[in-house]
Amino acid sequence: MRNEKWYILCIVAIVLSVTATVLISIDETSSDAADTTFDFDEINYEVVSVTEVKVTGANYSTGTLKLVSSVVYEGITYHVTSIGEYAFYDFSGFTGSLTIPSSVTTIGNYAFGGCLGFTGTLMIPSGVTSIGCGVFAGCSGFTSLTIPDSVTSIGEWAFDRCCGFTSLTIPDSVTSIGNYVFEGCFGFRGTLMIPSGVTSIGCGVFAGCSGFTSLTIPDSVTSIDDWAFERCCGFTSLTIPDSVTSIGDWAFDGCSGFTGTLMIPSGVTSIGCGVFAGCSGFTSLTIPDSVTSIDDWAFQGCSGFTSLTIPDSVTSIGDWVFCGCSGFTSIIIPLSVTTLGSGYCPPFRCMTFYAEDGSTILSQTVENLCGYTFVGIYSKMVRQFSDASSYKVSFSSEYGYNVFCETSATVSSGGSVTFTVSVYDGYILNSVDPTNGTLASTLTTTYVLSDITADSYVDIKAYAPSTSDTYVIVGVAVAVAILCLSVALIVFFKKK
Repeated sequence: MRNEKWYILCIVAIVLSVTATVLISIDETSSDAADTTFDFDEINYEVVSVTEVKVTGANYSTGTLKLVSSVVYEGITYHVTSIGEYAFYDFSGFTGSLTIPSSVTTIGNYAFGGCLGFTGTLMIPSGVTSIGCGVFAGCSGFTSLTIPDSVTSIGEWAFDRCCGFTSLTIPDSVTSIGNYVFEGCFGFRGTLMIPSGVTSIGCGVFAGCSGFTSLTIPDSVTSIDDWAFERCCGFTSLTIPDSVTSIGDWAFDGCSGFTGTLMIPSGVTSIGCGVFAGCSGFTSLTIPDSVTSIDDWAFQGCSGFTSLTIPDSVTSIGDWVFCGCSGFTSIIIPLSVTTLGSGYCPPFRCMTFYAEDGSTILSQTVENLCGYTFVGIYSKMVRQFSDASSYKVSFSSEYGYNVFCETSATVSSGGSVTFTVSVYDGYILNSVDPTNGTLASTLTTTYVLSDITADSYVDIKAYAPSTSDTYVIVGVAVAVAILCLSVALIVFFKKK
């Protein structure tokens, strides 16, 4: 019986040894294959599997580049399935057409970057699903581009500066378009249609594509990033779908060909820097009440606008926002605006506002401009009061220390206004009730300002508690903590 067990153990050991040897042999064979490189017809290859190779470069950089779908090396036939990263990067001496074998499914980043000598049609093989970063960047000689419907994503700078292309059709299969993909492709003509599966239009994707004459943005898009369509001056109309909630800085800067009405989608809350700067062809502007801020240069140079109504939701207008908007005949600035651009670059720079007397020039401050309608040509606007017996009461804080109060209000002459002031962690001393400061962690007080006259205001001052007060509070807290600890220890030892 013992001998039989011994035989069985020997057989198992032999089987395991043979299996391990075979596995090691296969692994070494695969490893050797993966590490093998060779040349065939002056093209460099790397073996990536027992049946596949990758193109890694060439021994020449001028003339026609000839790529094949399969090669034979040491009696083994390999299929060419990929072109490696930077394989032909900056080989600017190649001329004529480029034919990528249909067997290729992967093209590495910058594989043909800077190959500006190629001409004719660039056809991406139907097996490719993703076009990598900068793959054809700077290939300015191509005149036509065909992207198959197998492609789902196009990486950053993929066709950057391919200015020879004259038309572009992006298949509906594409759901992702990276930043600056078609930047500087100014040769495109006709309509630019964004695929319906795309949700975000990246930074500078079509910047400088000045040849397009029409733009279609599907309602799948929720965001348009910075510089997305900068300098696309050939567009003649713009419809931004309601699905868009975010428009990046300078997104449509310099798109001077747009005409008609510019309607900001109702989901947008902030109009970024220079978004529509230089869009001089628009004739009217609609800003929805979802918008709370308009950033610097947003509509600079939009000289075609003739009237402007800023909704009550807007609280902040940045620097130079409407500078050069020389076509305005009327402007309504709501009382809700609490911040205007700085004195050196106000939002209405190049415009002059006049007081009620028609001769006094008003500085462009919140106090002077907000809550009123101005009419007339941009260089000679007259301040029009809707109710001459009304005054605006301003609330301001000095040397503030976490002071919070309600915004300004408009009240009738001789009337009164109630307001609330909150101070956190500080002394409060105000001009309405000039009492000694009261120290409190949170203090909320309601005041009534009566007999309102022109330029009535409340000047609120708050100061931080003194250092000695802080030490007293901390000292008391520490003493209480020590006392509690002592009591706890006494009780503990008594129980023992």
